[in-house]
Amino acid sequence: MNKKTLILVWGIFLFISLMSISFSQETEEKTYTYVYVRNAAPSVEEVLINPDPAVPYDTLTIKAKVRDLNNDITNVVAVIENKDYNIKEELELKYDKTLDLYLNTYTLNSNAPPGTWKVEVTAIDSGNKQAILASSFKVNIVVSIDLDQVPIDFGEKDVNSLDVEADNILDDKDDIQGFPMKITNSGNTDITLKISGSDMVGQQISEQKINVENLHYNTILDKSNYKTLSKDLQILSQNLLPNKGEEVYFWLTIPSGISEQAFKGDISIQAFPS
Repeated sequence: MNKKTLILVWGIFLFISLMSISFSQETEEKTYTYVYVRNAAPSVEEVLINPDPAVPYDTLTIKAKVRDLNNDITNVVAVIENKDYNIKEELELKYDKTLDLYLNTYTLNSNAPPGTWKVEVTAIDSGNKQAILASSFKVNIVVSIDLDQVPIDFGEKDVNSLDVEADNILDDKDDIQGFPMKITNSGNTDITLKISGSDMVGQQISEQKINVENLHYNTILDKSNYKTLSKDLQILSQNLLPNKGEEVYFWLTIPSGISEQAFKGDISIQAFPS
């Protein structure tokens, strides 16, 4: 092969190679991306309790601001506790889309004890991860009493009647009340009861009176050891527990020298925290 022939062959080969490169089809190779997203724990950012302080019968609103980056909260629970009185209750909080909060209400009972109450909110997600935030509220002392079997009615009696019972069964009158008078601690703390009274004043002739000292009382049905009522406060009972009661029996001695008429007086029962 001479030189001219060799050059021609290489020229043809180069032309065919260039044509092959210019007119070949496209090709593509693929791989993939990968990441594993871990479950993030929820967070309880804030717990709000209203009203604070509270009193018995109040309805509390408990709100919790809960966040989760995976948006997979499954349950939010508030535990309301007063360890001093062994009170522990669980309350599920519901999501409010408008407020973007979890909330519910809790009503204190009639003798909810005073002091500091703890509220612990727990948020749980689908991976069973938890977040806890504690808060507290106070319950104020409420001193309250209820009286039953009143007024203290002695019915119709003669002068010089001695130690007449407020509801003497010998009278056979169903409408006579007050034997015994019943006092119930309707507050939320232990109390001391004190009693005082006034003279019984004639309703027609007000100058005529039955002195307060003619009234006697006892917390048991025993007139042999009763006490004389006074215008000054006297201790009737101490450390009366919430929702517990005390009974008070009364006796009246009616003096001579007074006219036929009705007489009325007052009996005061005062309660103080023990």
